[in-house]
Amino acid sequence: MLRALAALAVIVGSLAIPVGTLGPAPAEAVELPPLGVTELSLQTSGPNAGLGIGDWYTTPIADGGGDQDHLIEITIPELWPGLPVTIALFDPEVELPDPAGVVDEVRNANDTSTFTVFDPSGSLVATQSYAAGGGTNGQWTELVTISAPTAGVYQLTTSTSDDDDNSWRVRVNHDPDCAAGCSPAELDDGDEIDDPDGIPGTGDELVLGIQRASFQHAGAGSVCRDAYFFVDGSTSTIDLHNFDMDNNGSVTYFPPDGSSVSGTISANQEWNNSAGPVRVGDTVSVGSARIGWWRTEVCIPGNNQYIFEGVEGESVFLHEPPPAPELTLSKENGVTNVAVGDTVSYELSFTNTSDASTSPGAAESVVLVDTLPDGLS
Repeated sequence: MLRALAALAVIVGSLAIPVGTLGPAPAEAVELPPLGVTELSLQTSGPNAGLGIGDWYTTPIADGGGDQDHLIEITIPELWPGLPVTIALFDPEVELPDPAGVVDEVRNANDTSTFTVFDPSGSLVATQSYAAGGGTNGQWTELVTISAPTAGVYQLTTSTSDDDDNSWRVRVNHDPDCAAGCSPAELDDGDEIDDPDGIPGTGDELVLGIQRASFQHAGAGSVCRDAYFFVDGSTSTIDLHNFDMDNNGSVTYFPPDGSSVSGTISANQEWNNSAGPVRVGDTVSVGSARIGWWRTEVCIPGNNQYIFEGVEGESVFLHEPPPAPELTLSKENGVTNVAVGDTVSYELSFTNTSDASTSPGAAESVVLVDTLPDGLS
């Protein structure tokens, strides 16, 4: 796809025109943690579990925490074709024995976990509590099927009642079995879709992003996982945080300029670069070459609960970033010498070089800014 923009300008000074484009487009994501990753789960601790467990969000403010529910963002794009959307949970109840891939930690009596969904306007869509013995241990269960979804960001929050750790997974897609309710087997029988046209990056895919969550590595030994977040360049520096990594493992940031930046790892009950449960983080510079998708490699030893955040308030994506457009831009005027008062014609050429196989990404809502410097009209 090629777009050419013609322009005229009267030269009254030097010609130096920056051009800008916008950021990420919607892309494919169906399950958190990603499909096939079996030794990592989301883990929600009760408010009385203690800060040393590793869940700052759910710990009361009086004990140094954030006193917040966990929050997952579900984006339904404008181009979603109106199909019903099912939100399904794996192992939402706190109960032993643990199934593969999740580790519930029971202290005293089994707790109740609650999951709640809000629509883009903030209105309640559904809420469901899961108690031990409810039949969802080690099973997929339908939280809610939204029959007529609205484009925008839905919020999924989760909490645990007392002092247990609830490990779980979430999957969001269109499941034709769930029009009138569906069984655990039907939720995992392979007919679920999150990309109706089958081409990644064309703007009709469901997206799962992490705002507030803690992770549990349930496998043996140390593993490394990639997390991605977008940096828009609105500030000259960003602060990046991790919590309760127990001074073990590593965090390395990879900006889009090809460099690497070693991050600091947090101690028990502390944020990185902090002497306690107050966010400090790694301050990293952002220049024009660092605007875009950042990858972070987080390496953690086995059986540890921890938190990793990208830019505070922005979603983090596990395993891979949403596919984004690959664009090129050039400007030609064919003139090497101009005088004050001359009129010069020039052309901006904009190309979307993405394709469905090697570099997916639909260029949506792109804005080209041709800023004239002082002295040029």
